[in-house]
Amino acid sequence: MLTLQALEAAPALKADAFIAPLGEGLNPAALVLARELRHQGLWIELGDGGFRLKKSFEAADKTARSIVILGEDELQSGILTVKTFATGIQTKVPRTELAEFLSKPAGE
Repeated sequence: MLTLQALEAAPALKADAFIAPLGEGLNPAALVLARELRHQGLWIELGDGGFRLKKSFEAADKTARSIVILGEDELQSGILTVKTFATGIQTKVPRTELAEFLSKPAGE
């Protein structure tokens, strides 16, 4: 049986990533991306394009290990910007490699 102290000491579980669409018009594309990543076994939280980027970062930092920024440029190029909160490193990741990138522990 877990004690209350053990529960408080355990690190909070966080999603693999939080997708932050930049604008309400990108909500459908963000949903498609979230579904793709979930089908590959990842735990994905989805933001709302109506959020300001700062609000998305705050929500993501509380709920996920990384944030995936999805703007018009990222949608067109297929290269997504991912910030890993544990390291503070921001990386450009091709959409085809995103699931693999998000699956790795921070720092790898």
